[in-house]
Amino acid sequence: MVDPDGSLVGINTRRLGRGFYLAQTADTGLRDLISSLRRGDQPQPRRLGIGLAPAEVARRLRRSMGLDDVPGLLVRLVEGGSPAEASGVREGDVLVTADGVPIGDVDDLHQILASAGDSVDIGLVRVNEHLMVTIRFP
Repeated sequence: MVDPDGSLVGINTRRLGRGFYLAQTADTGLRDLISSLRRGDQPQPRRLGIGLAPAEVARRLRRSMGLDDVPGLLVRLVEGGSPAEASGVREGDVLVTADGVPIGDVDDLHQILASAGDSVDIGLVRVNEHLMVTIRFP
């Protein structure tokens, strides 16, 4: 998205419905990323090494099993040798926070990971037990 002068003001990131799009504003971080890409740099995003299901899937599954309804993303897969596996994350866990920030959708998690340092603290629910794990990145 550009303004009438042709200056970048944002980038459409996801379609929300009929003709509605979610846009990320062109803040300093986004401008730095675009400059980096122009130079040919290839940013390496932080990877947890997990496959996730949306929050609604987690809620339906937990309800069907008679478990407490918790907002978060359901871990469907944990890659062997991944940072998530090393920290003890398991299939069936529900990720609820990352560095103290609630996780409503995958975009929330990606945004937190983009600004994470060498590790990220993940709050999760396993069955009905609330746990905190620290995932360290190589």
